[in-house]
Amino acid sequence: MALSNREQKLLGEIEHELAVDDPRLAARLSPQGPRRRLVHFVLAGLLVLGLGVVVTAFSLNRDLVPLGGAGFALSVAGAYIAMWPLSLPVFRHAQRHQGSDSRQQSS
Repeated sequence: MALSNREQKLLGEIEHELAVDDPRLAARLSPQGPRRRLVHFVLAGLLVLGLGVVVTAFSLNRDLVPLGGAGFALSVAGAYIAMWPLSLPVFRHAQRHQGSDSRQQSS
């Protein structure tokens, strides 16, 4: 159901007042808020994964088996951190809405 012009204008004024009164809350409630956190997790995971690969390669070059195990564990942890946001309800909720939006546009 679409909003009337008056309702859209009123909603815009409320959003503007919220952004002025409490910018942190407005940022968290904006559609970009959860997405930013997801990007941070993915980037951190990829960084840890890359570090694990470098440590593993270094340990193979120096024949340091325990360090190679630690590097492999870092790689696995990095992959887990990077993929963890995919299991969050926020991500699943966003995926559902994107799918329903594209279905509505096509019909």
